[in-house]
Amino acid sequence: MSQPQAALEGFQPTSQYVICIDDDQDFLSSLEIFLPDAINEARGPDVWYRFLFSSDPQDALALLQELQDDGAVVAMIVCDQKMPGMLGTELLARAKAVCDAVRVLLTGHAGMESAIVAINEGLLDRYLTKPIDNQHEFVLTLSHLLHRFELDQTVASQNQALQSLYDFSDRINALRSYEETARFLAAFAKEAIGCHCVKLFLWKGSVLELVTSLGDGPGGGGDVPDPACIDSATFEGEFPGVDPGRRATDAFPYRPHLFGPEGTRDGLVACLVHSDGPVGVIIAFGREDGTSFGPSDRKILACIANTGAIALRNQQGRLRLQGLLEDAQHRSRELAEAKRRAETLDRLKSDFLTFISHELRTPLAQISAVSLIEPSGGPENRELLAAVQSGYDRLETLVLQGLDYFESLALDGIAKAGAVDLVDVVRSTSDRIAVDSAATEWVLPDGPCFVRFLESRLAQVVSILLDNAIKFSPGEKQIRTEVQRGDGVVSLTVRDQGVGFSHAVGEQLLRPFTVGNIRNHSRGSALSLAKATALVEAFGGTIEARSPGEGCGAAFSITLPTLEAEEAA
Repeated sequence: MSQPQAALEGFQPTSQYVICIDDDQDFLSSLEIFLPDAINEARGPDVWYRFLFSSDPQDALALLQELQDDGAVVAMIVCDQKMPGMLGTELLARAKAVCDAVRVLLTGHAGMESAIVAINEGLLDRYLTKPIDNQHEFVLTLSHLLHRFELDQTVASQNQALQSLYDFSDRINALRSYEETARFLAAFAKEAIGCHCVKLFLWKGSVLELVTSLGDGPGGGGDVPDPACIDSATFEGEFPGVDPGRRATDAFPYRPHLFGPEGTRDGLVACLVHSDGPVGVIIAFGREDGTSFGPSDRKILACIANTGAIALRNQQGRLRLQGLLEDAQHRSRELAEAKRRAETLDRLKSDFLTFISHELRTPLAQISAVSLIEPSGGPENRELLAAVQSGYDRLETLVLQGLDYFESLALDGIAKAGAVDLVDVVRSTSDRIAVDSAATEWVLPDGPCFVRFLESRLAQVVSILLDNAIKFSPGEKQIRTEVQRGDGVVSLTVRDQGVGFSHAVGEQLLRPFTVGNIRNHSRGSALSLAKATALVEAFGGTIEARSPGEGCGAAFSITLPTLEAEEAA
């Protein structure tokens, strides 16, 4: 026999009361002989009727009030119409004010008129004639009335439970804390099904970990000792036939073995399952009224588990989102701090360049005074002055180009850029540098190619590429300059047939103070290509140096985002 089946067999129906009142002791005794057994044989599985008999109307009303005060359910009141000291209709009217039991009046033919009036006034539900001619029909009539009462009670209880579950759904989904949600879930389950205690376990990996335990055992022994966790093997042994990943419409009856308060004979277990997988398990132990859990309890706990699974999964999602938000805020603060430091460094760099520019130019100006000295003396003096002047000229070039390079690094190109026609800049730049004697091939498109740049800075880049090609093309200078449109970009390539360079130094050439071949370097700052790189990258472009090898020429290309004609206008 499976554990759920055994638990179902141990189910005990709830008790309800039927009160019979008649001053005729013989008639009352006859009812006592046949009525209880006959009614209970025809009853439903969820209820057992306890019969109370009284010959005194006042005693019967006192008994009714006592049962009501104790929380008992009185399902039916059957009374005679003609009794000393009180009519049956009066007793039923007073009983109506105490409870909603089915009210049946027994009367002879002479009292039918009063019974009809009482029915019309809503004081009773049915009247039956006395004496009883047919016990079977009498029992059948009372059974039907009791069944109707049971249905009314069930509907009222279900409506109340539904309203309570709706309120529960609203309240649990409005909570902001994961721990608060778990505790509220357990507390509501304990109250809704009236059990001694509730344990809530949630899955963490392959283990169920206890997160909430409320209540104590039937003896009121204080807090329930709790297992820290339940592994898969223990779960299968304790809850045979229960699939933790399957959402059920009913909770499973459960006979406690490893878990539960001492003295608890039965329990219910319901799995919390979300659409994306199992969430946990909730276990209820022992009804507080001492009865066994019924079908309605199983359905209620299943509904609570299903609603709780959604709320807990939402809380887990909220915690994940909160963690991501906190990470994003932390990264945002780090980026803001990095930006602040970068701005500080940029300002310090600008201040440093200003300072260096001033401090270097001052001694250069003093050295330049050498050119004002009239040569005198012999050839040695004139040669010495010429050497000093040559060194000054080279130092001045190096300092000025160095300062210009660092200024290019600090340039905020995008903020200051405008629309510039690259083709026009190439044409005007070629006119300013001595390339007339070179065997130069110009491949330029007919229309303009607008880019976002500073015109003076773009002219510097073009000049650097052309000067570099001329400088490193000994003998007959064959240079090809080409502007091409691409998909959203425009490129300028200057290709020569000069000394070239090895593949290993291609990227290094674009860095400051790098020389491709020391044998072909006589003078200069070795900053020109680095400056061109800084300018191109400042305006959102890229630069590339290529060569098949030493003695095979080289090609330098820049690529810049294009502007449409409408943007350039």
